[in-house]
Amino acid sequence: MEVLAFDYGDVRIGYAIASKKMKMAFAKGNIQNDHLLKESLRDLVDRYKPDEIVVGVPLRKDMSFTLATDKALLFSKLVYELIEMDVFLVDERYSTVYSQTSLRYAGRTVKNSKAIIDSESAKSIAEIYIHSPSWAFPFDLNTLDKSTLKSFIKQEASSVLYLQGGTRIFEVVKELDRSFSIYELNPYIYSVQRHLQIPENVSVYGFRFSVPDGYQLCQQGAHGSTG
Repeated sequence: MEVLAFDYGDVRIGYAIASKKMKMAFAKGNIQNDHLLKESLRDLVDRYKPDEIVVGVPLRKDMSFTLATDKALLFSKLVYELIEMDVFLVDERYSTVYSQTSLRYAGRTVKNSKAIIDSESAKSIAEIYIHSPSWAFPFDLNTLDKSTLKSFIKQEASSVLYLQGGTRIFEVVKELDRSFSIYELNPYIYSVQRHLQIPENVSVYGFRFSVPDGYQLCQQGAHGSTG
């Protein structure tokens, strides 16, 4: 199979496999989220030999993050560093609804399906990935250095900044006499940064999937319009 998908949980982590060629996904089971997690992950990769790994990221309907979002992204980082292959993140806001609906159609309730619902959610995450690839984005740890950020802000007339990997942005803007609204496009970076003290001249710090027309994106290597 080409894809191995995960639905993160504090106790169990559901997993599913999928074929992009056949456009089909299959719920397979769960692994325990315990001290043997790394070994369990390696075993799954050895067994299914995927080309890509997908992890569901739970967001609120308004795209705001929760503790569950942070945990799923930390798990994604673990997988990314442990397994040397591409890891993709999928917005899973509706995957649990899809999996519960599938179970009801199969004559099962959420109450008597706790043992398989995590796996079914992983299947839904895999289906979203193979049928709607635009909903997925690659996990990466690339960050912007201070000189790139300073250059971008100097050239950018707008007080609304869109960044991809802006781990140093608070250090840069707190030295300026302008007010800013800042949006980060790397979900892992935003997950980490959102817990830091935000400078007084930053009125908004949020996450976005994309950049609106008319704005510039600051990213590693270059920055430019994404509209």
